[in-house]
Amino acid sequence: MNDPKPKIMILCEDLAHYRLLRSFLDAQGLRHLPPRFSPAGRGAAEEYVRKQYATERRAFRGKRNHLALILLVMIDGDGHPHAERLRLFEREDDESIIIFIPQRNIESWFNYFKIGKIDEKNDFRHAYRKHVAHREVAAQLLKLCRTDENTIPHSLNAARGEWRRVVAGLL
Repeated sequence: MNDPKPKIMILCEDLAHYRLLRSFLDAQGLRHLPPRFSPAGRGAAEEYVRKQYATERRAFRGKRNHLALILLVMIDGDGHPHAERLRLFEREDDESIIIFIPQRNIESWFNYFKIGKIDEKNDFRHAYRKHVAHREVAAQLLKLCRTDENTIPHSLNAARGEWRRVVAGLL
């Protein structure tokens, strides 16, 4: 019997991104294919995501007609406006491609979920280098995606919109 739930292709910058996304998907009972993320120490991770996106999108398009697939991409905003980052990723309106862009970086989301403070300007990379409870953060992200909370950082609101746009009819 075919599993009606889609499989998720993950493209992200690093292990921190992957751990959060994996926990987020696991919390919903969703399976993912082997992830693609930048090999440590081999250049800018955001550059890897930008360059690898075309390859992953081609693979996604080649499989989507016979598999229920979603391509989930995560790239740090790194101080760039959200819309500017989003324009780097071509996609059709009806494609099941979700793009999460934490602004400034993923650690901004960790900080928000830990203390509830909205701060997308400062870099929290060193504050959350170790000991991040990815499952707890993923559970909070999932809860946020299922609510209409409106006092959240712009990048989380955009991520929620991305998730809902694609997943609403599938789960």
